[in-house]
Amino acid sequence: MPVQPISVMRSILTPDEFIGYLKGNIIKYAMRAGKKGNTDDKAKFETYKKWLHKELQDKQDKNEVL
Repeated sequence: MPVQPISVMRSILTPDEFIGYLKGNIIKYAMRAGKKGNTDDKAKFETYKKWLHKELQDKQDKNEVL
């Protein structure tokens, strides 16, 4: 897949909408983790958590510059 869906989401959503999207996915994967033996959900939870942390840090850095 040449363009990743996460890149599309980041480009079409506002920063606050994108942060909400990330939070929603964190909740989803946290609630699904450990059910039906799917270990991918834990990895996805960690990935979305990392992306959220980066977005929040970038937002904070941007606000400090202003």
